[in-house]
Amino acid sequence: MDRPLHFYLVFNPMLNTEGVYPSQAHEFYHQLKSKVSTGDPGQAFMYWGKIQVNQKSTNHLEIAQSVVAQNKSNGEDTYLYITDYHHFWIAKIEAVQKELFNPDLTLPFYDNKDVELWFKISDMDLLSAEFEETSCYLKQLYIDNDFSEQKVETMNPYVGGLNFPAVIQDRTDEKYFQNVFVEDGMRVKRRNALIENPKFSDDISSQMKSFVLPPHVYSRLSNTVKSELLAVETSLAQEDSTSENFTYSMVHSYLRILESLMSDTLGKVLKNNFGKSLYISHDGEKLYDHKTDENIKLNDFHQIISLGAFTAFLKDISSFGNLSMKALEETHPILVKYFSEELAPFLLENEIPTTRLRLKNGDKISFSKAQAFAIRNEILGVGCIGVMNQLIKLTALDDQEEKLQNIA
Repeated sequence: MDRPLHFYLVFNPMLNTEGVYPSQAHEFYHQLKSKVSTGDPGQAFMYWGKIQVNQKSTNHLEIAQSVVAQNKSNGEDTYLYITDYHHFWIAKIEAVQKELFNPDLTLPFYDNKDVELWFKISDMDLLSAEFEETSCYLKQLYIDNDFSEQKVETMNPYVGGLNFPAVIQDRTDEKYFQNVFVEDGMRVKRRNALIENPKFSDDISSQMKSFVLPPHVYSRLSNTVKSELLAVETSLAQEDSTSENFTYSMVHSYLRILESLMSDTLGKVLKNNFGKSLYISHDGEKLYDHKTDENIKLNDFHQIISLGAFTAFLKDISSFGNLSMKALEETHPILVKYFSEELAPFLLENEIPTTRLRLKNGDKISFSKAQAFAIRNEILGVGCIGVMNQLIKLTALDDQEEKLQNIA
């Protein structure tokens, strides 16, 4: 199936003259966060406006509504990518309309402005707060679809002649609002170090890329992992690491990171090999070799696969009918060896799948400072190669081998 279609807008932060927030996008984010926090589903959204820049007759509304409908029919979310080339925002679109009947559901910024379209936004997050990182995100966006006459191989600040909102595709195909931590539910509810302290988080990111995660590894991490990593490492640098609450938060964050990374890497391998023959429970906690009312095909699952599902799979696959580890061992021998001989024993010996499940359920668990840092160091790669480096390295090798096989 083709990649889902999304929308891309460029905004000018200099038009926001209020001065309370760095830009209208920051203000929109905080207003949406406030509405979501009330718990009232009837108010948990905001409208982002596309300002009319000329009076030329267009069919933007018809196109926008067609794109949203097409994505929904394919079970996909529709995103609005918003950038000023410095910041790069992602928002989840629920609908697009011509008129706005409640001004309380948007920013005062739009007062007395000619708004062409209103995007109903239910979730939002900042992915990048610096030029280099934003450039990397833009390079993954391109235009090659039936809704646009113009073809653009890759987005950058110098692409001219775009008709906004541009209908675009994203090469990463990251499920920004589906692949989130179950405890959070929505991205806008999470802490975002890029918004709370962008300069400090940039320093932390640079340190990680200099000392533990090489740039080629860091660049392959999903945004979910990157944002959680920045949040926990920023907290580590700022807070009292001897407090019980901090050790709990650090272990919680690093197990979230590990689970998401394993889902991105090992989960991708499982989907490529068994996506049509394996089934998974709706909560991602259990893999099956047959269909039931409680599960769906692995290929149709877009959430994070749990740590427990991976360790149980290693034990259960011997009874999974025609499925066996042999197929995986033939195509991914180094990765299977690492998982079965190093990663799975580390997870089980430290009771990590059970601990992760308890943390998801909100259980309060005490961790000593030594325990917390041992888990963090093994995952991040402080004083060792680390799980993050190993998984990215081994799955990158598999990707290269797969490309070579396809060429052959």
